[in-house]
This record gives sequence, structure tokens and C-alpha cells, in this order.
Amino acid sequence: MFPIRPSSNATPLPVRARRDRNRLLAHAVWPVIAACSSSPAATTTDAGSHSSSSSGSPRTDAGDAHASASDAGARRDAGAVQRGPLSIATPSTDPNGVFWDASTSTLYIADNENDRVMTWTDAGGLKALVSLPGPTGNEVGGIVMLTNGTLVVPEFGFGTSGLVALVAPNGTASSVPGLDMTKRRLGIAVAPNGTLYDTYFNKVNGTATGFVATLDVTAGTETDVITGLQKPVGVVVVGTTLYLSDQTAGEVYAAPLATPQSYKALATNLSPDLLSAGPPGTIFSGSPTGVVYQIDTTTGTFNTLLTAGGTLEPRGTAYDAANKRLFVAEHDSADVAHYIEIVPVSG
Repeated sequence: MFPIRPSSNATPLPVRARRDRNRLLAHAVWPVIAACSSSPAATTTDAGSHSSSSSGSPRTDAGDAHASASDAGARRDAGAVQRGPLSIATPSTDPNGVFWDASTSTLYIADNENDRVMTWTDAGGLKALVSLPGPTGNEVGGIVMLTNGTLVVPEFGFGTSGLVALVAPNGTASSVPGLDMTKRRLGIAVAPNGTLYDTYFNKVNGTATGFVATLDVTAGTETDVITGLQKPVGVVVVGTTLYLSDQTAGEVYAAPLATPQSYKALATNLSPDLLSAGPPGTIFSGSPTGVVYQIDTTTGTFNTLLTAGGTLEPRGTAYDAANKRLFVAEHDSADVAHYIEIVPVSG
């Protein structure tokens, strides 16, 4: 639909490699991590940094006119693996959750603007895969893939139409039956044994109460395993540990899968968003404050892998271990232009 270079059945889309004055790319050298603090949590809507639509207008900042020679080379050979730094404009698409499928070298994107799933590949660029069930404007959270190839995407629903969408390998979409539609769901994760976990919160009289639950997509049941949270957003399982982010509390927690309620603070004073696994011993988190954190899961120290200038807000992240690159979904709060950012990662 929007490939980076022309194909026989699609319209070409330019790749925008920005070097604008408001932007700084900071590349981590892992495993050395410098502890740092972040700015106070940003004020956000119920959906966190998950609530807006985009005009899809092209970005016209000065950085677009000053691409480096290597970036120009990337344009000439869009089929080559792009390690970045590179920014890919996503017209009429507001990327939120992202998932990298190493087996097919495909990035799956939960599109917050159109309630759909997109795909991106180095060779084929950005294409629409399928529209998701639920009303227009339902908004989406993270995205994961089950071992059978089924994609799972929570839809926020704003307290009235919350659901969990399923996309089968043949591209057909449906929703998990029987779920409570008043739950505001955002995060989704799958454990090595196939167990699904989601995050959600309820809001009563302006007060949010958050949970992490196991999700049975066949039976249509959720079972709370962590209670007492405020606004949980991201969740990821690495080994025998579940990591979750609470955006209101400004915390990333670590919970043993055997006893999830005994969770403890891992990294504090953040404004975390969706989470993903990184190089061994690390996880990534976007943030509405405009940064991407790389967090050491042993010490809780963190560094800033990416600082997005202006009105760009990193949301979901997905790590491509084979090519040592991180995909970042960037939402533009000014609704001018949204991006998928590719950031090289050492380690």
C-alpha cells in the first residue's frame, strides 16, 4: 500500500531520513549502562499516549533536506536491511504497538488511527494487512504473535467497547468472545509456555485501578494475577519474569511468573509505555516524554537509547536481534506526521 520503493501493485512512498534541529539519536553501547533520571511523567489521556488521529501530512522540517550519503544509498536499495538511524514516514497510519517476526523478517504494526494491522519489510515497505473488529476510533494497544501465527491486539475501547482482536494466519480478523468491554486494555505479552498476559485498567469517578491478567482467547476468560496498579500500559515476559510498566506511577515492575503479585519495582522515576525484550538482560520502553529507555533487568539502571525532538512520542518498540536494530513507533502529538524509527543497537 505504501512501499518504500515501487512495486508492481503499489504506489511508492519516500523514506524520510531526518536530521532535524529538534532531534538527537543517542546510541547505546551495551552492556555498559549509565544510570540516569527522567523528567516527571507527562500528563496524558486515559489511553496514555494512545489517543489521537493523524492527517498524514508530510513532514517539511529542514532535516528532510539534509539526508546523508548513506541515507541516500538506503533509498536506492530499499530491499537491503536498514539498520538506521532511519525514519520512515507512515502516511494515514499512526503506529502504536509493533512486533518483529524474525521468521519472516516482517514488522507488524498496530495502527491506532485506523484500528487495523499493517506490515513493513525492508523490501516491500508499508502495507495494510487487515482491519480490526470494533467501532471506528476504538484505538489499539500492543501486538504479539502466537506460535500458530495468530496476531493478538488489544483495543482500548474507552470504557465501552474494549476488546481483544485476533488476526489468523490467513488474514481474517475476529475478537475474543465474552470479554468485559468496560476494561481499558493496552498491553499484551506471551510467555514461553504460550500463556497470554494483558494489562487493563478501570476508571470510576476519575480514579483508575489497574490489573494484569492471564487471557484465554479460546474460552474468552481473563484471570487477574496482579492487582493494585494505577495505569498499567506495557507488559513483556522474558524467561520466568514478567515486566510491566505503570505510567501513572512512573514505574517498571518485575514479577516472577510463579508468584506475580509479589512484584517489585525495577526502574523508577520514568514515564514508561509499551515494553519489549531487548538484548540479553535488557528491555525497552517507549515514553510519552519523547524518549526510548533501555533498562537493565538485573540492576534497574537505564539509559536513553533515543531522544525524539519536538512533538514525537515513542510508543511501542520491537527488537530485531539478527540485525541489531530497534523499531520504534513514533506518534506525533501535533498530528502532522507519524513515523517508524529504526535505531541501531549495540549488544
